[in-house]
Amino acid sequence: MVRPTRALVLAAGFGTRLHPLTRQIPKPLLPVWNRPLLLRTLATLREWGVRDVVVNLHHRPGEILSAVIAQPLPGLRLALSFEPDILGTGGAVRKAAWFFDREPFWMINGDVVFDLSPGPLVRAYQPENTIASAWVTKKTGPRSIDVADGRVLSFRSATPGGPSTATFCGVHLVNPRILDDLPDGFSSIITAYERAMQAGWSVAAVEVRKSYWADIGTPSSYLRTHEDLAPVRPVRGGGGLHSRMVCKAPTAVIGKGASLDHVVLLDRSVVEAGACLRNCIVAPGARAAGRIEGAIVQTARSAFSEGEIPSGFQLEHAMIQAYPVRGSARAYTRVRDGKRSVMIMQYDPARQENRLYAGHTRFLERRGLRVPGLLQHDRAASRIVLEDVGDRSLETAFPAMPERTLLQWYRRAIQFAVRFHGLQPACSLMPPLDAAGMDAEHQVFMTYFVQSLRGVSASRKQSALMELQRARDLLAAQPRVLIHRDFQSSNLMLKGRELVVIDFQGMRLGPAAYDLASLLWDPYVSLSEGQRRRLLADYVSGSGTPVPEEIVDAAILQRLTQALGAFVRLSHNPGQESFRRHIPVAVQTLRSRPSLAASNPAVISLLMRAAK
Repeated sequence: MVRPTRALVLAAGFGTRLHPLTRQIPKPLLPVWNRPLLLRTLATLREWGVRDVVVNLHHRPGEILSAVIAQPLPGLRLALSFEPDILGTGGAVRKAAWFFDREPFWMINGDVVFDLSPGPLVRAYQPENTIASAWVTKKTGPRSIDVADGRVLSFRSATPGGPSTATFCGVHLVNPRILDDLPDGFSSIITAYERAMQAGWSVAAVEVRKSYWADIGTPSSYLRTHEDLAPVRPVRGGGGLHSRMVCKAPTAVIGKGASLDHVVLLDRSVVEAGACLRNCIVAPGARAAGRIEGAIVQTARSAFSEGEIPSGFQLEHAMIQAYPVRGSARAYTRVRDGKRSVMIMQYDPARQENRLYAGHTRFLERRGLRVPGLLQHDRAASRIVLEDVGDRSLETAFPAMPERTLLQWYRRAIQFAVRFHGLQPACSLMPPLDAAGMDAEHQVFMTYFVQSLRGVSASRKQSALMELQRARDLLAAQPRVLIHRDFQSSNLMLKGRELVVIDFQGMRLGPAAYDLASLLWDPYVSLSEGQRRRLLADYVSGSGTPVPEEIVDAAILQRLTQALGAFVRLSHNPGQESFRRHIPVAVQTLRSRPSLAASNPAVISLLMRAAK
């Protein structure tokens, strides 16, 4: 059996999914329980018998160089391969070709935390026909590759998360013959593997028992990894009250009475007295105050340049709270300087709805509808500065809210819907939610949700699709009004006594019942049937438009099957696994409405399979 003694560690990436934290700390140096990830990886390779390692560098190379010089590992020789232009995973191997000999070498992604025996990967490697031996898992991650009989069939599964899929863990033993398939310049090692597979080589897919793998490339996965690897005793220090996982750097300070839950405090960070933090990362030198959830807390100086900070804010004094990208290709960052705060929305202009956001905001503001105020728009930088309307949504406030107060807020939402649906649009819109648009939603449901169920026959799928098409036809025959498209509790913010509606960039023409289904049969919260009836009656009274029962059923079916498909699709993305928790509520909501269940037995049958 070969004993690999050489390895390549990929450490050149920008760490985009962890921005803006990785503007301050290169991802390979992010600590996991106060030990930099790169040093963890190098120590593991040394335990495996590796003696020579090359690390590729591009983003913030000087800091990585300083770290490995400051903490050498005896017995391990280290070489660095600097890339003036980032070269990708394949280009990194090609540029470091001088380093490899005729023996297989380890290739390790720089953003994975792992603990496994290398033996199974080494034993699966056959130099005469194996181009690589790849560690895979079927238990977690995006499960985006197809595997069978110990081999990779495809690195681009058409059905991610399906029964024969797995996650490639970013640890592989590579045949140096792969260099024959790698061009100079930028390239992907996966593309090279695919070419080799077409030429008759195989990529071994190896599951390893009693192993651990985590991708720390997103804020949520970084926090989850700390929870997975937490010491038996809780970490304590300062005057804080720690209810669950807290990782505190030795130089971090926790003020008296602070409450921390799933928090990582990096060097020189400060949590002020009485602060309440949940699911947060506090970056080096940052100060966290007040109630913060699900954010990276960072100094503005470490995250922004002078041209990026909103006017009126000072880099030296401001703090930021950066929130991860969800399903929208938009990232939100709160900038706070004393009592003043704004939200920055950084968007991907490739998505049409993002390009429409500013125009939609102006249109709705002019019509007197309460949405976050538009303060600045830098089209060239794809950046919008908005009024900060806070973090309290109807979704988050729902569990502790008395019924009387709850209904008051929902009636305000109904009043908003009545006014919104009555608008005559004078701005560009997304394509209408017509029959073709609803067919596209059905495709999401069938491709992601139904495909994830085992053993569903083609005839059962067809029966379910026919029921969805019947609902589509009913909705397509309804009058088209301006709809929000995602009119749900998470997009209804409570600022003082005001209801502020967000995430309206997908507004389009469509059936009013679709918004009503989104609001009243929302998988994020659960209203009672009595509450739903009263609120629906309020809409009919306010709009003067009746909504027949069969149209309500059709809209609920259309909206929630679309949501189920989207939840499964999004949950395959690193850092967005939490979308999966909404699936049981959506399934139960569809199953528990008698008239809907009676008229859609094929769809309900599929949902019952999912509930098992």
